[in-house]
Amino acid sequence: MSTRLGLPASIAWRYLRGRRSGLLTGTAVAALGSAGLGTAAMVVAMSLMNGYTEDLQGKMLDSGAIIVTPSSGDETAPDPRQLEALPEVEGVTYAVFAQGSVRSPRYPSGLDVTLRGVEPGRGRFGGTAAELGAGEDGVVGALLGVDLARRLGAVEGDRLRLVALGFGGGSAFRYRSLRVAGTFATGFSQFDQTYVVVDRGLVESLGVGAGLWEVAVRQPSQVERVRQQAEDLLGEHYLVHDWRQSNPGLFTALRLQKWALFLVLGLIVVVSTFNVGATLVVLVREKMRDVGVLAALGMRPAPLRRVFLLGG
Repeated sequence: MSTRLGLPASIAWRYLRGRRSGLLTGTAVAALGSAGLGTAAMVVAMSLMNGYTEDLQGKMLDSGAIIVTPSSGDETAPDPRQLEALPEVEGVTYAVFAQGSVRSPRYPSGLDVTLRGVEPGRGRFGGTAAELGAGEDGVVGALLGVDLARRLGAVEGDRLRLVALGFGGGSAFRYRSLRVAGTFATGFSQFDQTYVVVDRGLVESLGVGAGLWEVAVRQPSQVERVRQQAEDLLGEHYLVHDWRQSNPGLFTALRLQKWALFLVLGLIVVVSTFNVGATLVVLVREKMRDVGVLAALGMRPAPLRRVFLLGG
């Protein structure tokens, strides 16, 4: 053993295998348990935070990682659909957004909602032409966020009353009946609690919405590059911003929470290091006679220190 490991390692191995006092054994077990518990808690907490952040980023990427908003009504402005030619872009869709209120028989006071006018079959919230089209009674269909439908007490086939404020030709309230064609669930509360997806032509006919282009990107790491390419291609006719610029407070809060968890759980690991130090102190105190014998036999301080470091 001495030949293979060297004298300090051989002595440390004999100390490790030999019989120890109850104090040393208890201290060593406490140090091992606290270090393992602290490390496990830190790994689990950081994994959960990373997974939650990546899931949230994925949902935002699906709904439009980059938003392109017209800044002028110039007819010579380039078409944002040319961005689909970029290899990093998964798709470009046009949507019209508006604010309104929806009332149901079970919730007559109504709830504030966000109207999302889409082209049927395009985008994450698209819905089919049959779902968003007019039925035999002439009432157009709509898809509700699952939480919104639950609050309204609405089920498929129910009729809802939409109230929206239009600005074309003078301010006036616009009224329209909607038929619940189904629900959708994204896991993102902003969508599931407030979104009503309808045909884009309906929102445009009411004169209540503002249109924008949503650019879906294949990977989160490509967002910055695609945003710069979009700005170069579209020029000053459009305002281009990505999901980080649209939700700065959300991701700042997530980043701060992540580091706060890391620091708090890191205290457990710091405490465990003190337990390890206490174990080494007990080991040295129990072997003071051995230290004296080894020193008398000519072992220098550096190899002696290495013995207890290896044992620890």
